[in-house]
Amino acid sequence: MNTMLGRVIGAVGGAEAPRSPEVQAVATARRSAPVRTTRCRAQCECIPTLRLPKGDAQPRPTGLRSCGNGRNVVQYGVVGSARLRLCPAPWSLRCVCRTPQPENLLMTPFTPSPLSRRQWLKSSGLVAGGAMAAGSLTPSLLPALESDALHVVDGQTTAAGFAAHEQMVAIARRAEGPIRLASNENPYGMAPSARKAIEAGWKQHSWYSAPSLPNLKQIYADSVGVPADHIMIVAGSSELLSIVCLAYGMKGDVLTPWPTYEGLPRYAESLGIRVHKVPLAADLTHDLDTMDRRLTQAVDLTFVCNPNNPTGNLTNNATLRTFVSNASRRSMVLVDEAYHDFVSDPSYSSLVDMVKKGENVIISRTASKIHGLAGLRTAFVIARPDIIARLQPLSTSAPGVFGALGAAASVQDTAFQAMVKQRNLEGREIMKTAIAKMGRKMTESQTNFVFFHAGMPVEQVQKAMLAKGFMIGRAFPPYTDWVRISIGTPDEMRAVAAALPEVISGAPKSLGSSER
Repeated sequence: MNTMLGRVIGAVGGAEAPRSPEVQAVATARRSAPVRTTRCRAQCECIPTLRLPKGDAQPRPTGLRSCGNGRNVVQYGVVGSARLRLCPAPWSLRCVCRTPQPENLLMTPFTPSPLSRRQWLKSSGLVAGGAMAAGSLTPSLLPALESDALHVVDGQTTAAGFAAHEQMVAIARRAEGPIRLASNENPYGMAPSARKAIEAGWKQHSWYSAPSLPNLKQIYADSVGVPADHIMIVAGSSELLSIVCLAYGMKGDVLTPWPTYEGLPRYAESLGIRVHKVPLAADLTHDLDTMDRRLTQAVDLTFVCNPNNPTGNLTNNATLRTFVSNASRRSMVLVDEAYHDFVSDPSYSSLVDMVKKGENVIISRTASKIHGLAGLRTAFVIARPDIIARLQPLSTSAPGVFGALGAAASVQDTAFQAMVKQRNLEGREIMKTAIAKMGRKMTESQTNFVFFHAGMPVEQVQKAMLAKGFMIGRAFPPYTDWVRISIGTPDEMRAVAAALPEVISGAPKSLGSSER
């Protein structure tokens, strides 16, 4: 066990790599170096730092570790066998002292973890019996997992926890290459509470019929205020849209605005179903009047997405409710509310109450957006029990154990959701201000992305922004000179806002005929 643990910790820091005599001599000198101490009156933290290749000007902190002993004595340097295990060459410890700041929702001093990597590895059970491959944990992952235990209280991510989480997310996103702003992903990933829940339920990964799925069903039902028999858990929104199409679109036509989220109309067309695509109105909202006129007896399934993707805007609440109520008397209506959690407009309200009233309405929600679980494929159907009973046999898969565990924890972690929503709003406002300053037309986004007129082909904007380190969204015909950019962290959006004017300067600001 001790041998395996040593190998794991060594692999994390890179200690197992063969060393030249020169490097070995440096390491030996470092171990025999005297311990240096300093005293300070503020909070002290040690940051393990990796010596970077030539050309990388600044050391990249990979996490935070507590140091000090109550009298604010800080030791730094790599000395002794225990310290060497934690910071093998070319790693070193850089200690910083900072003055504690007042409590604040998003700007709270980080509280370092008292757990060493060795303690965390032992407590997690990941190295028990030598079950984990030595290289499967990275230096950037370990500090993140260490911090979670102290930063989740009663299932809620604390302000300090979110601040630490945000710091590590920023480092990881910079290290991974171009910043991902193309697919409306949550830049913060899953909540610390979700990771903690997955760790606690780790053993369920080998079980059939694990309890995590029925538990999630009840938890989500409680969160939206419906009985559990009104909820179905599926493996992502794509699965959800496909089974609704199979259940209600096979014998008739499908009616949808266009452009919108493409999963359902594309799947319907692949099955040979006729899809009526109604262009958006001049303000890029759903043209519900035209949709109502196209709602013939041949239409069995009507689809709306609110807020819409790729435009990001809301359809007037009263108008949408009237349309959905009328349409539900003639067809099944599927309302996609994937971006529901990001809406800040006080006039908005979900249509879940129409399900409660027993109307022919299905609500689609997802754990991919504010919950940051896109890779774990978890989504929710909200509908009458008889509708659920019709959909259930058509489902071909369900979320994995980790998706269910993570989603259950995240749904209950309203503090994390609130902090992500606030950060998203900050980033969105940064982009809106920048786009307005450039004199570009844009939609009133209520999502985690913006959609604006660039005046040049999207592919050109993509290429230029990629060269500046940002991946952005593709084209959405007929709006081929409109750009969709997902919201990252506020700092990332400031960088995007600074880069955009150079990219699209000189592009025409007038709209094409198909966009007016």
